[in-house]
Amino acid sequence: MEIGDKNLCNGCMACVYKCPQNCIEIIENEEGFLYPHIEEDKCIHCGICTRTCEGCKDYFVEEKPIKSFASYNLDLLQRKNSSSGGIFSVLAEWIINHGGYVVGAAYVSKDKVEHIIVGNKNELPELMGSKYVQSFIGNVLGEVKKLLEKQKKVLFSGTPCQLAGLKAYLGKEYENLYLVDLVCHGTPSPKLFRHYVKLMEEKHKKEIRCVNFRDKSHSWQKYHVVVKFADGSFVSDVHYLNAYMKGFSQNVSLRNSCYENACKSLGRKSDITLADFWGVERVVPELQTDNGVSWITVHSQKGMDILEQVKDKLFLLEVNDTEAVKNNLSAIKSVTKGKNRKIYYEKVLTTKNMKSFEKQVNKMIGYNLFSRAMKKVKRSLSK
Repeated sequence: MEIGDKNLCNGCMACVYKCPQNCIEIIENEEGFLYPHIEEDKCIHCGICTRTCEGCKDYFVEEKPIKSFASYNLDLLQRKNSSSGGIFSVLAEWIINHGGYVVGAAYVSKDKVEHIIVGNKNELPELMGSKYVQSFIGNVLGEVKKLLEKQKKVLFSGTPCQLAGLKAYLGKEYENLYLVDLVCHGTPSPKLFRHYVKLMEEKHKKEIRCVNFRDKSHSWQKYHVVVKFADGSFVSDVHYLNAYMKGFSQNVSLRNSCYENACKSLGRKSDITLADFWGVERVVPELQTDNGVSWITVHSQKGMDILEQVKDKLFLLEVNDTEAVKNNLSAIKSVTKGKNRKIYYEKVLTTKNMKSFEKQVNKMIGYNLFSRAMKKVKRSLSK
């Protein structure tokens, strides 16, 4: 049996670990997304799973944030190694310095991303950087609850869906829990990422060590996807030319629920929301942006308190959230499903080599170097 509308399931897994009968299994569908399924012969029809699922839906609220900031980490090295302004590492260090734990997405292997818990500053780099694939939560929810019951501070970071799932699982508020969510565009499937890694290894005849989706060596706004190999070599593509990222940016590789979240809002039940501050040069022209700038929205007094504790490590400039959201629409609305989304996974996951992968991606989204060049020519002629 399925729980609720499959098209709306975001994969938070709260129902799985809330079930008192342990009768919900996780099954990967043909696209590689994970969904919960009830083992009917074990189910006692208590309704806890459906109530937990319903509880995930009230994460967004009508209230606007308390404050919004343009911000970046004053430690240049941390800022360069982050996806945007390097704010997460500052918040995480504060939690660990106070005997707490930090939860976030990390590579547990070259082609798999999961949420893990760290309690040492040396482990924090594992949680830094954007991973453009849905992270598997696993039993982290239960471990977080145990830490909270022991009165340990916990900072939980992730997508709004993952934080909504955590709150629904916990069922009550904890003063020692700090919630940091992201402005999320959407999540591709783990199976797609595994396929991409496999084809890249076959193409280059080398084992991949890791994939950095947000390398800022060239610039923050024209970030590169860098695939690093075990022998120390690497290949690099500007993000809009990378075959994997094309599917992401053109909205054909995302989970179906990513297109259905009509309740997106600036108001959230997290303490702090972090995002790339796209368009910051228009809002705050004097800022130097090559190394990344973050947009911080604060939703609670707890969020304001932690920012106050770390303000000496950050550049913070209060901004108007109405202006900030103009180039960050994913904060308030879901992306539109790409017209070839229905057949994207069917075609791309059956490719046998990277050349075929790239060809199918370009065919699915009608996005290639020639068409880009022609658009530029047309724009120039119209001017």
